[in-house]
Amino acid sequence: MPFAASNQLLNRSKEALVWYQRHLELNPSDWLSQAAFADALEGAQYYDAALRLRHRLLESPVLTAATEENYRTWLYLLVANYGQKTAHNQALAWQDGSPSMLQLWFEQQLGLLGLPEQEQQKSHWLRWAQQKKLIISDFEKMEEALRTMNLAEVQRLLVAQRMPRAQQVAALNVLNFGHRAAAIAVSELGDEQSVNSRDPLRRQALEALKTFPQGAQIGWQQRDFGGVVYSGAKASVAKVLDDRWYARINADQGQLEVKDSKKGALTNEKYVELALNRQLSRGSLDLSINHSDSDVSSRSGISIASNWQVSQKSSLSLGYDWRDRSEASGLMYGLGQENRLWLRGYRQVTGRDSISWGVEKTQYETRDNKKLGSGKGFELQLAHSVFFEHPTWILKAGFDYQTNALNDKNLSGLPSNPGDGVPFTTGSLLSETYKYAYIGTSLQRGVPGFLNRTEPQYTWLIDGVIGRQWPDNKMTYALTAGVGVQVMGDDELAFTFGYQSSPKNQLKSQSGATLGVSYSLRFGR
Repeated sequence: MPFAASNQLLNRSKEALVWYQRHLELNPSDWLSQAAFADALEGAQYYDAALRLRHRLLESPVLTAATEENYRTWLYLLVANYGQKTAHNQALAWQDGSPSMLQLWFEQQLGLLGLPEQEQQKSHWLRWAQQKKLIISDFEKMEEALRTMNLAEVQRLLVAQRMPRAQQVAALNVLNFGHRAAAIAVSELGDEQSVNSRDPLRRQALEALKTFPQGAQIGWQQRDFGGVVYSGAKASVAKVLDDRWYARINADQGQLEVKDSKKGALTNEKYVELALNRQLSRGSLDLSINHSDSDVSSRSGISIASNWQVSQKSSLSLGYDWRDRSEASGLMYGLGQENRLWLRGYRQVTGRDSISWGVEKTQYETRDNKKLGSGKGFELQLAHSVFFEHPTWILKAGFDYQTNALNDKNLSGLPSNPGDGVPFTTGSLLSETYKYAYIGTSLQRGVPGFLNRTEPQYTWLIDGVIGRQWPDNKMTYALTAGVGVQVMGDDELAFTFGYQSSPKNQLKSQSGATLGVSYSLRFGR
C-alpha cells in the first residue's frame, strides 16, 4: 500500500496499479483499496474499467454495512460516479443524529459549499460545527482564516501544519510574502504534480507575474495629447530583490512639439525614475524618485504611497507625489509639474463585479516652481467581467470629474507658442473644468506591451469607450488596440495603438492618438 499510494501521488498511475494488484491479491476485502485502485485505473486512462469497478463496489452488500468507514468509501464512490449532489442526498438519508453520522453529513455539506459565491454560508456552517464539537480539517481552518484575513491564525497554521502547496502559496500571499509565494508556485509547476494541484499553482504564479513583472524592455512611443505630441525612446528594467523588496527603473528620452508647427521641437527631455516596493505585514509601501533634464529646466521629484489590504476583497491606497510629471495636458507633460495628494480604493462586490474610485488634490507648477493653480478631482468606475480568461471580456462604466482654480497670467521662462509666437498663459496649459461620463468594453488575451507576457504565443487587446464630455457638451470616443507576438523563447514584440476623439485638456480641440512598439524579455523562469 505505501508503494501504491506513493506512486499514485506522483502521477505514476500504471506503476501504482501493479502495487495495488499485489495488495488486493492478499486483501481482496479491502474496500478502501479497491476504491483507490479505481482511481489509479482512471489516472492510467482506463476509464471503462474504473467505471465498472466502482459500479461493482457500489452494489456490494459488504460495503453497505452500517459502519462509518464503509459510509465514507460508499460516498466517495458516489461522488466519483454520480457527482457531489447524489452523495449529499445519500448522506442526508443516512443522518440519524449520532455524532459519527453528523460528522459525515457535515463533510458532505462542506463539499457542496465549496462552489463559488458560497463563502459566507461556509463560514456559518464552520461556526455551527464548532458549537457541535465536530472535527474541522486543517485545510478548512486555513481556508476560513484566509477568507476572514485572520493573519494570526494563518501564521499559526502555516507554521504548525503541512498543507497543499496551493494553499501554502495563498497563505504566504496573505501574509505579504508574495515574492516567496511566487517562487514556491513556479518551482512546483513540473509534471510530477497532479493537474488539480498544478492549475491553481499556475494561476497563482501568473497573478504574481502580473503584479511584480521581472524583465527588461526597450521601445519607442508617440503620444498625441491633442495638438501636442511627445515622441521618443523608452526603456524599463524590473527585478524582485528578495522576499520583501521589488525594484523597477523606467527611462525615456524624447521631444515635445506642437502639431503643424515648422519651428521644430518645443523642448527635448531625458527622464528617469527609480521605483521601489516594500511588502509589509498587511499591505505595501511604494517609494520612487525621478529626475528630468529639459531645455526648459531640470527638476527632481519623489513619490510615496501606502497600500492596505483591508479585506480579501477590498484595498485602499494613500499617496503623495512631489514635483512629479503631470499628464493633465500635453503642454503640462513637457513644461510643468505637479504636487498631488490622492486616495484610491477598490472593492470586489461579487465574483464578477468590482468598483474602483479615487479622489485627489493637486497643485500645478511650471518646471521652475511658479504656481499655476490648484485642482480637485474625483473618478469612479464600475466593472463587470463577462469572461475571466481566454479571452478576458470586461464591461465598464464610469465618471471622471476635475475642477481647477487657475492663476490667469502670462508665464515667463517658458518658450512661446510656436504656432503664433504668443507667450503661454495658465489657460494654455490647463482647463478650469472637466467632466466625463462613459461606458465601454475591453476584450483581451493578455496585455500587449506588458513587461512580461502572460499568455503563450501571442497577446491581443481591443478596448472601446464612448461618453459625453463637459464643458464642451459633446459625445466623444476612444479606441485602443494592440498585438504582441512571442519571439525567441519568452520574449515578446508588441505593437500598440490608441485614438481619442477629444483628449482631456487638448490644444485647440484636436483629436489625439498613441503609437508604440516594444521588445521585452523576462528574467527568471
